[in-house]
Amino acid sequence: MPPTSANDGPVQKQRFSVYTMMLVLSFFAIVTACTLLYTELNSYGKFPWWDTAEARFVPPAD
Repeated sequence: MPPTSANDGPVQKQRFSVYTMMLVLSFFAIVTACTLLYTELNSYGKFPWWDTAEARFVPPAD
């Protein structure tokens, strides 16, 4: 009997594994987190946020 090889016929493509799905899920989580961080930082003003030269002290109202 001749030895069989892996190329003897059509081979069904492997479905996505659980690790591939975890990779896709973590990618979307990181993209979502970066988008939310960007919108949060934009609510504090323009870049650079640590430049406080324009900041003024406002005394509390009595």
